[in-house]
Amino acid sequence: MSSKIATNIRYFRELNDWTQLQLAKKLNVSRSNITKWENESAIPDLNTLIKISNLFSISLDQLVGKSLSDDFLLKEFERVYSLDTEDERDQQEIIKAIDLLKKNKTLLHDLTKLSQLPVRKQKSVINILKSIIQEMNRV
Repeated sequence: MSSKIATNIRYFRELNDWTQLQLAKKLNVSRSNITKWENESAIPDLNTLIKISNLFSISLDQLVGKSLSDDFLLKEFERVYSLDTEDERDQQEIIKAIDLLKKNKTLLHDLTKLSQLPVRKQKSVINILKSIIQEMNRV
């Protein structure tokens, strides 16, 4: 399990574009602690794991690498984004999108980068993607 924790700490740290030192300051620990956690030579204690999961806005299950069910992901998604997805079709589409992101970490990373672009550039990229999908559907 420690390798999953190590991988996830590094993954979510990098996803936030934080250095080990920046994460250490946010957690009020030394940078060497972060290095040890990411190199699997140490595991954070429970209180620190809770702080890390809160800082990354993820569940402890996700931080320690426990596989999450689609239903849990959907409920968590609804909770975080205050969605009202009573429509069965909407729920299935969200589950498919989450599943796609779970299976394609590169896509997740790329979408994260997209979300950080200015709105005008986001709209341009989204329009390009819509055009590609429409063209694929025609073929």
